[in-house]
This record gives sequence, C-alpha cells and structure tokens, in this order.
Amino acid sequence: MQSEGTSPTLYMDDILDIMYERSEKHNDPVMMTSTLVQSVISFIRHTPNRFPSPNLRNIPAQVVKRLLEAEQAGEVVLTREGSAIIRVFFCGYFIRRITRRLHEIRREPEIPFPTVTSLALDVPENLIHPVNAQDQLVDFMEEVKREQEQQDGPRDHDNRLIRLIFSADIEPLLLPYAFLSRDLILICLQKIRFYLRNERNQSYMRQKMLAVFRHREKLVEDTFTAILSRPETVLEDIWKPNEFSYYFWIQITTTITKEYTEKKEKTINEQNYIQASILLGMLLAHRKSLLQRENDREQALKQLETHLRSEPFLFTTNKIFEFTDKNGVPLTKKLSHQDIISYIERAEVPRENEKIPPLVRLTSGESREYVRKDLLFPAFFQHARKVRERLNQDLIKEWSRALNLGVRLVEMQNQDAFEASIQERVARIDPSLSAMLDFSLLYFASREVPLSEQIKAELRKILDTKKLTLKPLSSFFQLDRTNLYSDAKLLLPVWKTIPVLAGLIRMLQKLFIGIDREEEAERHKLREKNRQTARQFAQERDRTAEAGKAPRPSKPRPAAQKTDTAATSSADSGGTTETSSQQRERIRTSAKEVLQSLSSGYDNPEDARQAALERWNTIIDRKHRKNLTIDVENLARDHARRMLRKRGTPTLERVQEMARNLAKKDVFESIRDKKSLELFIALTIAKQLRQ
Repeated sequence: MQSEGTSPTLYMDDILDIMYERSEKHNDPVMMTSTLVQSVISFIRHTPNRFPSPNLRNIPAQVVKRLLEAEQAGEVVLTREGSAIIRVFFCGYFIRRITRRLHEIRREPEIPFPTVTSLALDVPENLIHPVNAQDQLVDFMEEVKREQEQQDGPRDHDNRLIRLIFSADIEPLLLPYAFLSRDLILICLQKIRFYLRNERNQSYMRQKMLAVFRHREKLVEDTFTAILSRPETVLEDIWKPNEFSYYFWIQITTTITKEYTEKKEKTINEQNYIQASILLGMLLAHRKSLLQRENDREQALKQLETHLRSEPFLFTTNKIFEFTDKNGVPLTKKLSHQDIISYIERAEVPRENEKIPPLVRLTSGESREYVRKDLLFPAFFQHARKVRERLNQDLIKEWSRALNLGVRLVEMQNQDAFEASIQERVARIDPSLSAMLDFSLLYFASREVPLSEQIKAELRKILDTKKLTLKPLSSFFQLDRTNLYSDAKLLLPVWKTIPVLAGLIRMLQKLFIGIDREEEAERHKLREKNRQTARQFAQERDRTAEAGKAPRPSKPRPAAQKTDTAATSSADSGGTTETSSQQRERIRTSAKEVLQSLSSGYDNPEDARQAALERWNTIIDRKHRKNLTIDVENLARDHARRMLRKRGTPTLERVQEMARNLAKKDVFESIRDKKSLELFIALTIAKQLRQ
C-alpha cells in the first residue's frame, strides 16, 4: 500500500501493456507521447488497488524514463524534436497481435494462420525477415539458436518477425522468432487435427496409412485416436520421433500437401493445411536430425570414455582430440573441440563430498595430462615400476663414471642429497610420475576409489599417513645408497678402488701421457656440482638450527612439478589453515572487485568484454572470427585455473599483468589493438575466477 500522495511507481511492462491496448483499439502502433501520458494517467486512476492515492505530478518524467528503457530493449522506436520525445512507434504491437492469434489457434484450430490479410496489419518491412519455408527454414532456425546461445540479455530480434514464404498462390505466414520451436509444431498439429475432424478426410487418411503400414494396424489406429484425443502425447512423439512416428507423420504431411497443392483454387483452410503439413514435415525432419546428432554425440562421448580407460591411462589434450571410433574415424567428426573441452571441464569438478575429481589433471611444466581417478593407481604403479629399473641403472652408471674420474658425489655420502637426487631424476625421467607423487592426490584418491589389498599394501610403502607426507623415495623405489655405491665400485678397475694406488697411477699418467682435456672438463663439472650441493645442504642446516629444530631430511619438490590437487591435508590434521570454501569465497570476492574495476564505464562486465572483443577481433570471416575468440578465451581460462591452483588472491595488478604477458605472445602479433586484447583477456580471467 502506498501512503497519501505517494508518487506511483511504473515499470516498463506497464507502459508496454498500455501501448498495446491503445494500439489494439485504434489498430495503429503509432501514438503521440502526450496521448500516451494521458493513457497512463487514466490507467493509474482506474487501478485503485495498486495506486490508492496517487500523486500524478512526475508521471510524464516516469513515462519518458520507461520509454528510453523500452527503446534500449528494442520494444519501441522514438521520434524526437530536439531533446523532447514527441512520437512513439510500438514495435511489440505486431508481435503481440500475432502471438495472440497463434494462442487462439491452439484453442480453436479453425482460426486462420496469422497473415497480413487475416490480421489487417501494415507491418514495416524492416521488422520482417523473409524465409523460404522449404529451402531456408531449418538453416535459419539453427542460426537463430546459435545466436541466442551466444547472446546474453534481451535478444536483438525479440520484436522481429519472420515471413514464411510458400508457393505463389499461398499467402506467407507471419511468425515471431520465439515461435520457432515446439510451439510451432503444436500449432501445425492443431491444423492437422482440424483436418482430421472431417469424417471424409479421416477415413481417407486412415485407409492410406493402413495401406502403408501393413501388419501394424493397431499402432496406426492408436495413433489416430491419440491425434484426436491426446494432442500433447502426439506432440511428444513428434518432438522425439521414433522410427514409426517419423514415417507416419511424413506420410500424412506428404499426402495432405500433394492433395491440396494440385488444386488451382484453394480456400483459406486448404492453404492452412498445406502450410501446416509443409512446416510439420520440415520440423519433423529437423528434430530427427538433431536427435541423431545428439545420439552420435553421446556415443562418441562413450567411446571417448572407453579410450580414457585404456592404456597408457594418461593422455594429453592433443591425444584426446586424436581419439577414433572402432572404424578409425576421428571422434572430432561427431564431437566439436568445444564438446571435448566441456567434457573435460565437467569431469575436472569433484563430486559432492569428494576432493579428487573423476578426471585428474597432471601438470608438469608446460605439459598437461589427464588420468581417470579410478585408473590413477594402475597408471602410478605402472610408471613407478619402469622408473625404478631406470633409476637403479642410471645411478650405478653415473656414480661409476664419477668414481672413475676420482670424484665422490655428495649424494653418495649424504642421504638427504641422495633423496633430492632421486626426486630430480624422477622429474627428468618421467614428469608424469613426478606429478603423481603428491601426497594429497594419492591419499584422498585412495579413500575415494575401491582398491585391492595388493594396491593398499603398495601404497603403504609411499604414504606416511601419520606425518601426512610421502615416505622417502629411496625406500619406495628400493634404492639403497650403500649398495648402489658398492655396485658402482665393482665396475671400476681394481687399482682405482685402492685410493693410494689410484692417486699414484693418476700422477704417473699426467707425467707421461698428459691430461685428457675432456675428462678434466667433466671432472671439473662434477666437482662444481658437488660444491653447489654441499652449500645447499649447509644452508639448510643453518636455517633449521636457527629455527631451533633438529635437522631433518629435506623433501624439496621441483617447482615445475605440480598437480592440480589442493593441499588439504592440514585441514584433515586439525590445523587452522584456510578451508577450501573460504579460499573460494576469497577468490570470488577479489575477482568480483577486479571485474568492477575493469568494466568501469559500462553497465556490466559482459558489456565491457564484448566491447573489447569488437575492437580487437576485426576478422570479417565469421567462422575464423569465432575460432580466434574461442582460442583466446580458452587461453585466458587456462591461466585463470593456474592462478586458482596456486590459491593466490586475484588483484587488479596481477590480472592485468597476466593479460599483458599473454597479449605479447607471438601468436597475437597480427592483432593491432593490443590494449583491447589485454582488457578482453583480463575480463575473461576475472570472469572465470569469479565462477
């Protein structure tokens, strides 16, 4: 309830409803602004329940404000003299008239289809898009669907009409864009039902169908019964046609079209039968094609899953794009790259009450691989077996070579250095295994997938669940430093294993043979490496001593080797570390602030992003333009996800710096407007982080 003398609050829909009533009454979508204001005042006075004691002084200002909103939404065209709005053309009048007629046909199918003649309309040509019903309708529907999926907010063509053109002797139909869907099928079905209500037509069509579908008489009779008594059931059969319903309706529509097309003089009803039959046949074929494509897509996704379950279990994105079906046909013939990317992104989201997603991404340097969570451990132990053999051979060979040069490596003498050496070698030999050597990943995955007792026993060799860390890799790979050292010495000549004798012979070699420059360079390199390693561990001991802690084995993880699994172990052990939900909320809040800063001067961030896109992506070819936009967006999203994995706060400076670095890549060298490209990338990154 409004208080005494309160100024009424009007909405854009109020103004549009008032304009429609007046346009309907006078059959004219054009009105003077002053007339509209008077109509609004009359509306307020006749609505006492909503406006009990209205103050009408600011009504003209409110009307102007709502008209400007309606103009922005494409609902009206305004004529101005200077800054004053003097005349209003109500575009939505035609849409509402035609939509109302279509809804009337649902209830009373004998009412003619909406045409310029049947509705006595004088529609401006700029509001009409001509479409040939038989040659262009399906392609046009696909185009409208793609545009609507890509566009946010009000549709540019909400108030535009389609003129569906048939043969020269049939008047074209007028339809709103919004009716290019299930609604149009229902309207056409109503016309066919009206045709079949005539006993002669029904009897004729029954005989036709029974002759075509021999031995399926009951199915034919049941379908006719459903057409006349249960149209919603029939509509579902047409929307999702099976083999019988598809051919049944193709026969009916073809028969009706042929029957009446041959007539020279056609009544309005006969024209409507032809139009309904042609449209229903086209829409039915279109729906069957869509369902077939969707079925092919689902089958291709199942085949993709089958590939992901096969060896070698780990696959890069490029390798996934190269998957084929059982006939060797690439799955990308049935799946777009975006379909595959969307599948991966969905599979990377953990299920409720789980920490590891169904598809695990392993990141090593610039490369990314994917492995299914339920196949993580077969892949892990398969790689571990191969690396174990390689490590044993490489260590003995390299240590033997160093000893042969008279150098005892620090890793031969120090267990911490030995462990660090193993980690470095694993990262170099098998980056995928190094990425899987992550406590949080292995620990939580082991709790979320069923494991055999054998795998559980193997996991106990690598997971220290009390300390919530990995056990020493030397233990897991069964590498004993002392035994390796002994095996390396066995490969040396006997005299080189006796220090005094080895030193004497080496001195005599220098005197009588000379210095081998290559061996000396290699020896110098190994000694320099020794000094660096010794300094590193001396600094580590100093740091632990200053902190008042006993020295402990260092477990450095190479910086380039990371997994995308969050380190949540501290939360499990009762620590006060920020929870995942708190981290996500912090990142969302910061990303929202970044979006607001970047989109300053625009109504919303998406408007700013689209404006930046229009400035930097000036490619004329529509397909190439779209592909370039998708590539840039995917690149931006990838870097946003990297920031998420690091749990960093996305400040404006960080996001802009990241966007600036991406825009400098050689692949974008041909783009002139780098500033707009940077803004577009920054907005895309912030948008991804906010989600």
